[in-house]
Amino acid sequence: IDEWFCSPIARFKNEKDFSLTNHCLQIKDEHSPAKNELIHSHYDTLAGYNIGADSKFYELHSWVKECVNKFSMTYGSSPVFLDEVWFNVYEKGDALEFHNHQTCLFSCVYYLDVKDNDSKIYFNRSPFPMIEYKILEPGRLNYDQMWYQPINGLLLVFKSDTIHMVEKKVIDDIRISLSYNFKGV
Repeated sequence: IDEWFCSPIARFKNEKDFSLTNHCLQIKDEHSPAKNELIHSHYDTLAGYNIGADSKFYELHSWVKECVNKFSMTYGSSPVFLDEVWFNVYEKGDALEFHNHQTCLFSCVYYLDVKDNDSKIYFNRSPFPMIEYKILEPGRLNYDQMWYQPINGLLLVFKSDTIHMVEKKVIDDIRISLSYNFKGV
């Protein structure tokens, strides 16, 4: 667990190949994207296709739930349950502006299919400092922003109120991630 600006972000790594890329792309081809008000829209299944009920994702979902509950225990919270899950497909030019998931306790992103130098995820201090202050010695507790380079099999777990975004995609290959929201019991 990394402690950035007093907001924990857990990293878990899964070496198993779930072989879900082609399945995700088939779903994308067969189901319209969800309508949203985002500036740099990407494809997602949040309001379209229910991957929570798709048996091909069950093994991955189970592993993610186990990881999030480990994080929850370490955080000192009660067990959590899965509220929402969806996948995202980013193509060249796609991005996702800063946002959070206010109605949940923990959120996470799992990188299913990413390439070297793919779009990073950024996390901002919440709330972002409103006044300028002088930092005498930079360190993990006083950074205002932190980012992670996505790698296949990486799961990031964080408090849902942590503000985050995905930078604009500049490479041609697709980027597929799964997003999860968990609520407390």
